[in-house]
Order: sequence, then C-alpha cells, then structure tokens
Amino acid sequence: MASEDPTKVSIKLLIDQESSKVIVAEAGSDIVDILRSLLKFPLGNIARLLGKHQCLQRAGCLNNLCNSVENLSLTSFRTDACKSMLLNPRSIYEDKYLKKLKLYMDVSEPTGYFLCRTHLCIKTGRWFSDYKTSRCSCGKLMDNPADMDMSLEAIDFSFEEGSVAYKDESEGESMFFITDDLRVMHNLPGNLMNILLNLGINNVCQIEEKVVDISSNEMSNLLSHSLFSKTTLTDVFLRKQSTMFGQQFMLVAPNVKERTEKDSKTRVKIMLRKSDRKILWGEANEDFVDLLFGFLAIPLKSALELLG
Repeated sequence: MASEDPTKVSIKLLIDQESSKVIVAEAGSDIVDILRSLLKFPLGNIARLLGKHQCLQRAGCLNNLCNSVENLSLTSFRTDACKSMLLNPRSIYEDKYLKKLKLYMDVSEPTGYFLCRTHLCIKTGRWFSDYKTSRCSCGKLMDNPADMDMSLEAIDFSFEEGSVAYKDESEGESMFFITDDLRVMHNLPGNLMNILLNLGINNVCQIEEKVVDISSNEMSNLLSHSLFSKTTLTDVFLRKQSTMFGQQFMLVAPNVKERTEKDSKTRVKIMLRKSDRKILWGEANEDFVDLLFGFLAIPLKSALELLG
C-alpha cells in the first residue's frame, strides 16, 4: 500500500459507520517502523517536534520545561554543554533511523562531532563530544568540527535488525493491523476477527474502508494524541483534532512497587491557595530541578516503562 507522493505513506482505515470510530488500520512496515522508532527519541526532542506543529498547546507542560531550560542563563548550569545537552539531547539511533525512515521526522538537529583544537590533544587524545560547548581536559573548548562517520561505522546501527519486519521482495511488503489505541499486530484474519468480536461488531456491512495518506505533520499529530488519548486514530483522521481539546488524562502508574529499600527523597515547599487548595508555585533545591530537567533526556519508551 504505497502512496504516489514520496513524502507520504498510505494506510487503510476500517471504520465503524454506526459509531464513527476507527476499528483498525492496515499499514505497511514503513509506518510501523516510524511509530516504533519514535519510542527511542528523548522526551525533549519529541516536545520540540510537537511544538513545531503546535501539538503541545494543551498536551501537558513538557514544552514549558523545555522553554525553562532555554530561558535560564548559562550561569544556572554547571557547564555550557549541560544546557546544550538538555535543549538537544542525543540518541545514538536518531541519525541512522531518521535516514532510513520513509517520512522525514524533524526530531533533532543532525548530530555533529567536535574535537579540541589544541595540537597536543589532537595528536594524542581520543576524546570527542557531540556538543561544541564541551570543554576538553586541557580546559579548551571542543569546537573543532570532525568527520566521525567512518569511525562510527564500527558501532552496530543495523536498521534491518531493529526494524519491525525484514522486507523480502519475493514475498511482498509485510502488512500490520494497528488498533485505535495503537496496538500493533500482524494482519492475520484471526487477529481481525478478534478485534471485531471484542468491539461487538457482527455486521460487516457497517464497516467502511477509507485510504488516507500520512505526512510528517499527521505523524506528529498521531504522536501527540498517543500520549493522552485511547482513540488516537479516530481523533486524528475522523475528528480532525490537531490539538487535545478534550478531556485531560493524568498519566499515573497504577501499581508502582518499591525498587530499592531506601528511596532518596527531596523536599519541596509549595504555596497553596486556601479557597480551592490549588498549588500556585513550588520552591525546591537544585536536586529536584536536576530531576525535572533530566526528564528531557529520557527516551519515550523508558518514560512509558516507568509509568507502568
């Protein structure tokens, strides 16, 4: 199922006409690989991506956290590189994945590599940095651009092994079912029957087929809705919601078990409004702020695992 437009990917929607909801989508491995690869990206980069498409206007306050880092002066950080790392966190998979994806997802700036300009460090040192604001052990800035592509070839970035399905041209493109709440499974007849039975759909005449083209804009919209909605495909393709104007969902882990015998704690002073017990602001030490800013560097997959 390929789109004639190289900047788009086509998927087929099966729609329940009675409820006006998406039952399931049928998609190729290209779209599934895009969804899967986004799980590897840090939250800070995802917030920047959604912010470009104005998808975070009502999707929590992650964008406020990014803006706070950007607005703080360099004196608030231990080094200049610390601020750069929070504003543009790196993932070793990003460049390799982004180059292979069918749709271009502008998640982060291309990774650059920088060396110290000091001759002695260049001759004897092996250190390099992803950020030109880092300092070498000699104290000089590591702002000398370097071509590290050849050196990085030794690292296993195998996209085929990390992709959802290996494409065998003799067997045709692998196809998948994606439910309204973004559960992915192979497009086997038994899987489709189970989906229909679980939704209580017995009359196939009430099912409508619709083919839609997905661009990077729709992909960003899908990502933003997936963080808060259980009917992501319906919201994006049928209700045409570009931002989350509906009910706000609170992401809370249902059963969080203690992972250590002693939990480290930090104290936060909060100011409450007596009339409605609403928190107006909080006052915390640098440890708590470090923890908040650290969220920006956590991959989306790791954040979801922490939430249970």
